[in-house]
Amino acid sequence: MVESTEVEVKLLVDGRALPQLTALPVIGTSLKRAARRRIETSYYDTPEHILERQGLVLRVRKGDGNPLLSVKQHAGGAIIRKEWERRIRGDEPQPKDWRGTPVEPLLKQSDTRSLLRPLFTTVIDRAAFEVEYDGALIEVAFDRGEIKHDGRELPVSEIEFELKRGGREAPFSLARMLARHAPLRLGLLSKGERGQLLSSGCWGMPYAATTPEITETTSLRDAIQIICRTCLKDFARNETILAGRYDSEAVHQARIAVRRLRSALGLFKGQMTDPQRPILNREIKWLWGVTGPARDLDVMRGDLEEERERGDLPAGAASLIEVIENKADAARVELLAALRSDRNRLLFIDLAGWIENGEWSRSASAALGGALMASVGGPLDKKLEKLQRLSRKIGSAKPRKRHRIRIAAKELRLVCEFFDRVVTEGKARKRYDALLSVLGKLQKPLGRLQDRATQIELLEQAAQEAQSTLRVPSIPLDTAVTALASDRAKHPAKLLKSLKKSSEKLAKVKGFWQ
Repeated sequence: MVESTEVEVKLLVDGRALPQLTALPVIGTSLKRAARRRIETSYYDTPEHILERQGLVLRVRKGDGNPLLSVKQHAGGAIIRKEWERRIRGDEPQPKDWRGTPVEPLLKQSDTRSLLRPLFTTVIDRAAFEVEYDGALIEVAFDRGEIKHDGRELPVSEIEFELKRGGREAPFSLARMLARHAPLRLGLLSKGERGQLLSSGCWGMPYAATTPEITETTSLRDAIQIICRTCLKDFARNETILAGRYDSEAVHQARIAVRRLRSALGLFKGQMTDPQRPILNREIKWLWGVTGPARDLDVMRGDLEEERERGDLPAGAASLIEVIENKADAARVELLAALRSDRNRLLFIDLAGWIENGEWSRSASAALGGALMASVGGPLDKKLEKLQRLSRKIGSAKPRKRHRIRIAAKELRLVCEFFDRVVTEGKARKRYDALLSVLGKLQKPLGRLQDRATQIELLEQAAQEAQSTLRVPSIPLDTAVTALASDRAKHPAKLLKSLKKSSEKLAKVKGFWQ
């Protein structure tokens, strides 16, 4: 079986986008003469998802001659990935069909092979043609159909660009050009991955951060790309939910993905240096900013609801809660509009292209081709030393300093979590676990204190807005704001004690990279 490298960019297409796309000469003219066929593809795995856990996809495609067996290997949402393909005689895959692929050792045992079965099927009507663009030959495929599992169906409507010849940046350039003329979104989830989520009952549910698939043998260049892809993909999984409806947990997880991406770019800023970096950094910062108000108000709504259920709300709080709820609804509308904006859609196409083909990635730097941990030790040392220095006398620290400590702790924890699969045993693993534990214990009370400070500001803003709409100033409203703000200004002794204890432990921990 021949191994090859696939470069494929996918854009999600809704009904509004199709007429706009076909009006463009590069698409409309070619689409009229496109080859059309129906493709049925069955995806195989064991009930325990042995292949999926190893980042592998085994599928059999029917619709053009003998069935085509494919094995695809990818990591962290790769757009450029390895694949193995072979025509087979039967409709069901046999051991001889996957010989020489990464699937072979996983299905070596007969009892494991016997569990292999089709988990879901895709039925796709495809219109495909080739175009010359930006000096490259690209196969363009319009796919419309369904992913089917156990009586459930997930619609598919997308356009794929697969590089046949030329520079790897060409599919991204074509994708960006089309997205400027039609509301297309970058698709980072393959049909197989969507089918896996559907078959496991997780489709449409908020998705927590995932661990990048890197090991101690991964080069620095590959690790940077895998980590950044993972962050993009985690965001995409939650953005898919938000494309149809608002979900507070999906917003939370999407923000975590953006925060992790910013942390990764900060950790690797010495390697990812080219003219596009500051432009993308600015746009990522914008996205982080537009997701913040909705998240802050979601947290406050939840806290007020708990206080209401406990009967702890002061008199006059009803009108204040109404103002908070109106502000939260407005923030949600603003967030969803930002996610659907041209600015956000083009940002993710640009990010994906830069991660895969940016000037930094083509550098001949020896460090990029070298060992991962040898390059990150210095930056991690600086982050740990900074946090240890800031955390001294944390119990008496002022709010602004506590906020700096919280950001530094979060930053260090997020970048350390990237290396979970790199540090697997021995003293390094013990240090890793100890550091992550103390960072988590430090960050939790700091986060709660920051929520309280944010809510004081929100309460004051809400009170001003409420009073401006009233002809007569509301004394109960003022009283409620004062009472709630006063409660949030208090620093519970339990939180301060926890902070002091965690900072003492932090002063003694050592980096797992040392």
